[in-house]
Amino acid sequence: SDQLELTGVATNILASVVSLCSPAGAVSLAPTIFYLLTAVLQTGATKSCENSEILADSPPVAAALEALQRIVSNRYPGLPNLEEKYNQVLHSSFLRILDLAKTAPRS
Repeated sequence: SDQLELTGVATNILASVVSLCSPAGAVSLAPTIFYLLTAVLQTGATKSCENSEILADSPPVAAALEALQRIVSNRYPGLPNLEEKYNQVLHSSFLRILDLAKTAPRS
């Protein structure tokens, strides 16, 4: 339980890193941060069908979803080239999440 809480806190910190960076830094760091958030979702949201636990309530999954929401809300309207690159990273990351959901093992 302490490990889940710690993972949730670390995940929240990841979302803050993007907002602390310059727009170019955010674009540069975004792939790594999305990779880490995807890993948190993948490990935290895996369970067997017999398990009735709601995984969205677990600290790591809730933190990862909140972090994704915060990162997606970053906009760079004054820098169209950077915003386009950032949106490409977002698109790629969400395709990866959808692919993980689609190919998840069915227990």
